[in-house]
Amino acid sequence: MNRVSKITLAKSIKLETVGLFFCSLIPGLIWTSLFLMGTYLVRNELYWGIIFLPFVISLLYIALCFTIRILIPKLKPGTYNLEKDFMVVAWYMHMSLSRSLNSTGLRAIIRSSNILKYLYYRALGAKIAYTANFSTDLDIVDPSLITMEENVMVGGRCIISCHLIYNNKLVLKPIHIKKNAFVQFNNTIAQGTTIGEAAIIGNGNLLYDIKVPDHYRMANFAIERGTPNQENHFKTKLIKDLKNENYSDFHKEYGFI
Repeated sequence: MNRVSKITLAKSIKLETVGLFFCSLIPGLIWTSLFLMGTYLVRNELYWGIIFLPFVISLLYIALCFTIRILIPKLKPGTYNLEKDFMVVAWYMHMSLSRSLNSTGLRAIIRSSNILKYLYYRALGAKIAYTANFSTDLDIVDPSLITMEENVMVGGRCIISCHLIYNNKLVLKPIHIKKNAFVQFNNTIAQGTTIGEAAIIGNGNLLYDIKVPDHYRMANFAIERGTPNQENHFKTKLIKDLKNENYSDFHKEYGFI
């Protein structure tokens, strides 16, 4: 497959610097806080407090994420030039902030607790209801562009991502999953997708830039790699969209359809 985007070395170094700043500074602060708190508890023989350290440190990390997120530029939907637009750097700031969780050692703790998981994604700007229920291995990218309403359920090995990069452009589009929707196992929900109220998405679908009607039932693998391989409600819409050059040029050129 051909490369879809190329950026200059200077731009790459700038983005890498942003990534290293977030993914090293934040864990450094967390580890230092853990060491100082642990040392204080041991020196004062407050051993019972060690039990609560993981929870306290997780809350500290979440508070730090919230503070940084409100200080950096807000993500705005749109199409941006990878080389010229500052929004690309802002997007990488948000991306690196969410990735910093992997470097702190708190990933398993935060994702295993409904309270901490809710607070974490809210701190990153996601509009996720507390009653939304999703697997611990759900991969959420660009949280600040995601809305997940009450009683949504998302199964394991799913990916929700609000960005696409092609032809040296960054495309940012929000994703909205309405209340009582059920997204089953191994689905990819990509930029610009809305899943209607109480809709059910079967296993193994790839949805991008599409609106699923309320109460719709999508079959397993009904939309795979952007192409319907079963008769379904979206066949007419997809055929129409694929005739639009602005919609389909990238997907046709690089083999997605």
